[in-house]
Amino acid sequence: MPLATLTVKKVVSLRDRLLQIPPGATFVTFTAVTVADQVKRDNPYYPIAKQSVVEGLLHFDYDGNVKRAAYKAGIDPAEWEDDGQSWHRPVFVDGHVTALSVDKATGEKVYLRVRPLKALAEPRYFAADGTELSATEAKRFLRPFKGSAKQADLGLTEKQQVCFRLYKLESIVELTHRAAMA
Repeated sequence: MPLATLTVKKVVSLRDRLLQIPPGATFVTFTAVTVADQVKRDNPYYPIAKQSVVEGLLHFDYDGNVKRAAYKAGIDPAEWEDDGQSWHRPVFVDGHVTALSVDKATGEKVYLRVRPLKALAEPRYFAADGTELSATEAKRFLRPFKGSAKQADLGLTEKQQVCFRLYKLESIVELTHRAAMA
């Protein structure tokens, strides 16, 4: 069986599994291998792959979380309004947000939508030829994290901001989940 066929079956299986998780806050631990956000020019390792082990939260209320962060920072939560001008949209089932988002332009690319809580291991970096790179060497070519411009306009510092990440389902190597305690 060709590798592409195996990959498609894995992605469909993971997508179906994620859609079966009942609504409500759900903790997830996963390993992902992604192409790091990096500069191409003069980068002898391009593309650099990043392996991350992450604990995060699924089914989170982004707007509610940003409003709570604003309140904690002494900012009127009513000032927050998400304009919906994003390249992706969350997938809802029966009125409940799922762990998935899709590309608005195509409606085909599917992503895991997660609010990262902490890294469970130091990231590992790999050059295009598979050679493992030190974090110091890899970071010479990685772009720095940029927080949310919308939340910054609201007055939240990068440390106060609510972030979430989208991971292509193909990048998820391993995943476990458990419901949050009420």
